[in-house]
Amino acid sequence: MKLYHLDWARGYKHEFHSILTFPGRESGDVLVEGDDVFDSAKTAFDFGFYVEVAEIDSDSPEYAFRYTQNIDEAWSDPPAEGVKPIGEGPFRSTSVGDLVEQDGVFKLVSSIGFKELKDFKPEPGSKPEGFF
Repeated sequence: MKLYHLDWARGYKHEFHSILTFPGRESGDVLVEGDDVFDSAKTAFDFGFYVEVAEIDSDSPEYAFRYTQNIDEAWSDPPAEGVKPIGEGPFRSTSVGDLVEQDGVFKLVSSIGFKELKDFKPEPGSKPEGFF
């Protein structure tokens, strides 16, 4: 499983942060293209606003979330069993709006659990039409 953190500084500039971290309660557990949250996540990913921060040897997104929290110390120093940080830490805690990816299926960390992004096929480096 891969863990991606949203770059908050860049996300704020384009208002992705507020859309991705405060999805409407009416959103279901599965989001599809055309949903504001899904489309914002795709655009942010395509623009490189998500950064891979860890590879996690688990089938559980809950495990990924639990063991990538900064409580008494940085989660990456030392990491939990099965958690391999990518890049230079320390890293922030995994939060609402971040993504986990397992076998090509992406899930958005939500305020309660995770929301699957159905058929989420990011195209890093692309520029969505109409976006400045």
